[in-house]
Amino acid sequence: MAREEIVRRLHDALDETNQAAVQEALKDRRGRLDPGRFEAKYGRGPTRGVRASAHRPGTAHAPGIGDPEGLAADPVEARARAAPAGHLRRRGTARGRAESLEGLDDRQGHDLRYHAAPPAAHRGGGLARADDLAPPGRDGQAEGQREDAETDRAHRADDRTPPCSCAAISYEAEDRSEYEHEPGWDLTIRAFAWPCILQAAGFASVAGGKLGLSPAGRKALTRPAHEVLHTAWQKWLETNLFDEFERIDAIQGKKSARLTAAANRRTAVNDVLAQLPPSLWVAVDEFFRVLLTVGARFDVARDVWKMYITDQYYGSFRYGGDWSMIQGRFILAFLSECAATLGLIDVAYIAPQGALDDYTHHGSTDDLDCLSRYDGLKDLRINTLEA
Repeated sequence: MAREEIVRRLHDALDETNQAAVQEALKDRRGRLDPGRFEAKYGRGPTRGVRASAHRPGTAHAPGIGDPEGLAADPVEARARAAPAGHLRRRGTARGRAESLEGLDDRQGHDLRYHAAPPAAHRGGGLARADDLAPPGRDGQAEGQREDAETDRAHRADDRTPPCSCAAISYEAEDRSEYEHEPGWDLTIRAFAWPCILQAAGFASVAGGKLGLSPAGRKALTRPAHEVLHTAWQKWLETNLFDEFERIDAIQGKKSARLTAAANRRTAVNDVLAQLPPSLWVAVDEFFRVLLTVGARFDVARDVWKMYITDQYYGSFRYGGDWSMIQGRFILAFLSECAATLGLIDVAYIAPQGALDDYTHHGSTDDLDCLSRYDGLKDLRINTLEA
């Protein structure tokens, strides 16, 4: 690494994917490569080693190529030597917590996968209505909503109503699992989300075990709905009243795992949402790829290995767990329960049972038909209200 001609020779011997791996490692202050982000950005992971033509007599093979952590003992010094190679191109630009989406369309020649409409088999809904802001009942009192003394959050008192009735999501009664221990048993989304959002925005408060409009909430009823929705959304992004990851019931041990601040996670997702073009549908898998590509990564818990599914030993996340199972489920909950409930995004979805299989390799999941009530979210689009 001390000789520029050696660096050039080794770099030129790498294929395009491995050259991109070196490029990405050069951007990191420790010279490390993020495998998940790299694969999301380039469609495949790097390989180790160099082309056969690079092994010329009398030249040393650099074992670190393909594994940027091994480039040199001092990664800062290694980058200073490797940077003059002249073949490395920087994709994207820094923008706040994440890179801009600009430049993503040239990823290995593949455009961002937008489409005009979701598959016909999906079901979806429209925007939130102005009267959704007021809890039903006389004097703004929420009928059927009682406040749990322990959790300080609203729950439905009558489960005979359809399990979910959301402005953008409306799972039908037949979508509910017949077994109470399944995550798909309780598909309540809007009925749970609205009281939480109203409290976070200061529009509702609990009195006598019931949820009712606060003075600010009554005043909000006289304001234009889009202004009230904007206030509610901004307040929700900042609140620590509730963490959407708590709603992933199948994952247990959250208290011991010490969840990170939900506000920081919401902001990271919202920063990318704000850059999506309006009125175009994007698959949730593609949205995940974009999040990883622009570096909008975050930790959900400080001690992930203390979380588990069903069994504390066999179902433990002792090896960290998959991004889609932890961060991905938080994002699905955030999009479905909050953004869609407020009507800021349109969504297309199917019943959650069997919609995703990313959890099936994990221990103690054989009896689960889904990991969360949000697994059926398949497509989303920024609508004109959000724009």
